[in-house]
Amino acid sequence: MMIVSFAKTTPAILARRKSVTRRKWKESHAQRFSPGTLFQIYSNGPHRGGKHIGVGRIVNVTKDSNGKIADLGDWEREGFAYLNEHRLPLGKNLMPGDLWREWLIHGTEGLYRVEFEIVTLESEQN
Repeated sequence: MMIVSFAKTTPAILARRKSVTRRKWKESHAQRFSPGTLFQIYSNGPHRGGKHIGVGRIVNVTKDSNGKIADLGDWEREGFAYLNEHRLPLGKNLMPGDLWREWLIHGTEGLYRVEFEIVTLESEQN
């Protein structure tokens, strides 16, 4: 089963407030993810000490070709609303609003927009 790591957006995953991610993938890698594909959700890459935190299912994968964010609802679906509410950064000195503004100004051309659903989370299993 393929692995997708979420690093700085893990808190939004654990709160079930993330269902879209954008990735700079090679086409050959993106083609491995089609609707219905199950994948392992990791807090970070396993080679970086990340932990398995659940299982997800791909809903849709599209490549942003026009460079514009077509759906402003992605602020919530990217988990940015949750991270912003809890003042959690995406990186050193990078808040969710900073990356969102960057995408609005410069676009997201060439990134894959990956819609997914969370099937299970380890934290919810007893």
